[in-house]
Amino acid sequence: MNKALFVGATDISDLLQYISKVIASSGKRVLLVDGTNELYIEYGTPIPSPELKVIEYEGFDVAVGFDHLSELKSFLNKNQQYDQLILHCSKDSFLTKEDMNWFEFKYIATSQEKISIDKTVEFLNSIFVQRDAKEEETKIMFTRIHINSIDSNMAEDYLETVLFSLPISWSENPYELLYDNVDYAVKVNNQNDGKISIRRLSRNFKKVIQWLSGEITGLEQKEIKPVMKQVMRRSFVWGK
Repeated sequence: MNKALFVGATDISDLLQYISKVIASSGKRVLLVDGTNELYIEYGTPIPSPELKVIEYEGFDVAVGFDHLSELKSFLNKNQQYDQLILHCSKDSFLTKEDMNWFEFKYIATSQEKISIDKTVEFLNSIFVQRDAKEEETKIMFTRIHINSIDSNMAEDYLETVLFSLPISWSENPYELLYDNVDYAVKVNNQNDGKISIRRLSRNFKKVIQWLSGEITGLEQKEIKPVMKQVMRRSFVWGK
């Protein structure tokens, strides 16, 4: 099972749902997990009953009721049918620094809004607070995802600067989702309709979905690209 961790106090529920749908459409079993304080994925998913911890949605499963990674692992040990795990986490009680090594792919997603950066920095500081000098030598590699990116006075490496003291290293190839009114409209429409459509998304957003889907699954872009087209054709048929 491939495992991808996305951390940050920013709503990326739409991005992770799109990725989950594309991967599921490639024939893989996907579990998308909400480990955020803000319940981003939970609020962005139609859940028929608050008592359900795991539901099926648009061809993949969504988990919204786990409080700690150990609880999630116990569930996975009993349900080993998944090929892909995607976790969004902003809750410091959900996992530890050591738990991060369980994931093959790790991302930090933030917007340029102060609350997004401040809460993400607070989360990461709390995760790394209990460590000794030897642990600082072992850095954890993260890829940065810029959400709703716009031209501003903020330095591009601001997050990296404020996290400089933590044992974090950065991938040389960050992802950037440009701010786009149409992308936001698609997100709102999907939430209200209880469906996932990617057909009207901007080219930039579709490219990021395609690249990330391939990266965390190990599928080549020539394999992901026709799946993306298939998902878009289905959206067109459904009138979305």
